Amino acid sequence: MKPQTMVYDSENKIWKSNNYAFGDYVKQTLGEIFLKTMSTLDEEKVLEYFYDTGIERTAGEIYSDAVKIAINLQRLGVEKGDVVVLYSMNNPKISALAFGCYLIGAVVNYFETKFEQEHIDYALSIVDPKVILFEDVYETDIRDSLNRSPLLFLKYLLSIDSQAAPNVTTELLIDVGPTLLEKFKTVNLGDSTKATASLVFTSGSTGIPKAVDISHALLINGFKTWWCQADNRADLQADSILFSFSPIRWISQVDFMLQSILLGLKRVCASGLPSGAYGREIIQKGGVTHFFSTPVIFTEILRAISDKDIHALDSLRIVHLGGEPPSQALIDLARQKARNSIIYRCYGMTEVSSCISNDEHINGGPLLPGLQMKVLDDNLQPVGPNIRGQLCIKAPVPFKGYLKMDNSKYYFDDGFFLTGDFGFMDEKHNLHVESRYKDLVRAQNGILIPNPIESLVADLPEVTSARLVGYKKSPEDAYDVGAIFVALKDNFKEDERKQEIRSKIGYLLESSLSTAQLDVIRHIHFIDTMPLTSAGKVNRVTLRQQAQKMTL
Repeated sequence: MKPQTMVYDSENKIWKSNNYAFGDYVKQTLGEIFLKTMSTLDEEKVLEYFYDTGIERTAGEIYSDAVKIAINLQRLGVEKGDVVVLYSMNNPKISALAFGCYLIGAVVNYFETKFEQEHIDYALSIVDPKVILFEDVYETDIRDSLNRSPLLFLKYLLSIDSQAAPNVTTELLIDVGPTLLEKFKTVNLGDSTKATASLVFTSGSTGIPKAVDISHALLINGFKTWWCQADNRADLQADSILFSFSPIRWISQVDFMLQSILLGLKRVCASGLPSGAYGREIIQKGGVTHFFSTPVIFTEILRAISDKDIHALDSLRIVHLGGEPPSQALIDLARQKARNSIIYRCYGMTEVSSCISNDEHINGGPLLPGLQMKVLDDNLQPVGPNIRGQLCIKAPVPFKGYLKMDNSKYYFDDGFFLTGDFGFMDEKHNLHVESRYKDLVRAQNGILIPNPIESLVADLPEVTSARLVGYKKSPEDAYDVGAIFVALKDNFKEDERKQEIRSKIGYLLESSLSTAQLDVIRHIHFIDTMPLTSAGKVNRVTLRQQAQKMTL
């Protein structure tokens, strides 16, 4: 492949990554690629390993089950465009169930199992499923929701793991015979950019969920570009072993599942939150080579490794840290304890179905192949290099938008999408992602950008993580005040040490910020652990609420 080329259209203030090599590939559908790939793979090749149970799923097993499921879904009357909800974590049957749907053009929704009750009701109502397939542990939540808010089009509610009929085994894994298996063909879906493959939730842990309508083409673009670097290398080999910490509803886990099945790679799956020693064991015993995590989770994994255990993470080759920016202290620790790996700061979004940039040195970097970027001011007008503003992205595959929502404030007629992030493009065409736009602290004399201030504090040797949030003392206030929440390493949590560290943080801020900026930050709060969203990111909404309560 040719090296990636970044160019800047100064007239329209658009940055473009020209080298896009996947145009013909994304014109297919997931079902078409699945059948082609399975015809080339050794049936005995293990594609999925479930760490907690030791279950392995081979290419032959996944293919056979997916085709059975496709045929039996059609027998039950499921048609192209019908929505099938998978209310589950990383269950061994998920891949076959998903591809059974993709083969007949049914739309898969990977449901968020940790939604609050009102969000369960709302999310189910907007995806309007014909079928819900669920793990037994979630049955009560589902039935309670259906009692509160019945679904008009729901026809089948089937357990994935129950022994009591009817269930997935008795209804969807019925043997169809060798002839049908051999002759099966996927449904013709037409234009892959217009045919919906999945509805993936992008929020709900900190707000009302939005369902992103993701086409076959955009999902395919996503898993093909996930590991791409500035020179358009993906670094995936036939013996690569993939692991993402996230639940199946998060786009990284969906992409990893697709990479495993459609590229013929082994994927390690886990049922719990793989932080600390548990996460280290999954990587070590699973022989993981390619790993994606939030910074918080990876920090806990690294802290669980003794300085003497220098070989614990030797299998790792590529580590992507995303969801929020990692601190330099974490990067340095990762380079010590994951010695054979390249550590990338990874910036991406569900709406893009993948990454936007991966870089070793900054939170951003060159855009990945085929992407375009604009930076907009508060009036949504484009600005040039080194001017901060809202980030606006355009993928090589058209967006379909959010389901059943007014998309006009997010998606523009020229194909660009307002990401909700804040940063700038520099004179060398590198993206710098500095904050979520809604997380900026808006003071009377300007704004404070949380990420650089958080990095300053987090780099102190006593600190594990720091977050700056802005809040209003009362509804009548026009401007924010700021509070920094700080989590300390275990041996610095005594009260007498906290006062010493508070003074140290104060001195650091005084030497780094202007008087006006410093005046905005009114409080430094120590916290045992940072509250996390279900996606493993620090929950700033919870911190903001805590800061407000502490001022009352």
